Amino acid sequence: MIINKIGQKLKCTFGFTGYNPVVFESIYTTEWPKVLGFILKNSGRVDDAEDVFSETILIVFEKIVKGNYQSQGKFSGFFFSIAKKKWFERLRKSKNGIQLVELKDQDINSAEGDWDDLYAKIKDEKLNAMHRAMQRLGGNCREMIRKFHLESVSLEAIATTLNLTYGYVRRKITECRKKLKALSEEEFKKSTQF
Repeated sequence: MIINKIGQKLKCTFGFTGYNPVVFESIYTTEWPKVLGFILKNSGRVDDAEDVFSETILIVFEKIVKGNYQSQGKFSGFFFSIAKKKWFERLRKSKNGIQLVELKDQDINSAEGDWDDLYAKIKDEKLNAMHRAMQRLGGNCREMIRKFHLESVSLEAIATTLNLTYGYVRRKITECRKKLKALSEEEFKKSTQF
């Protein structure tokens, strides 16, 4: 995967040993589609996009390490501007006379907004699925989950209120969580089928 290649380049170039895959995975998932789309629209190939993306990561990392990066806007815009510049440099060097399609900042912001909207809709639908699943749970399960997770009542207090043993309530709430999770996934799948 491209992330592992970049991690290896960072180790070789900067002696970087604090490789955090979560950070790089996050950058990859948010920035890679934009870079790939731009390069493909501008007569590039996936291989070109991978090279430009990894070069951009190296440049961004170097700027951060040397203290030349000031957070004055969105990291996404900063990252994309470097990638775009790297691609233009490559095209100038090749001198093939390839016609470029320029992406405007509004196109980038629009795409980010679309992803934000989609994420919000999915999150809302998952929450709705959880509510429907709660309604399908049995009375004791629903009551225990409601008290423990929504009202922050201790397991001991729940056991006393329901006249049950603490061990039973602890076991039962674990079973109820598993059942709620399964029902939530089922409800989510039902609501997202087209």
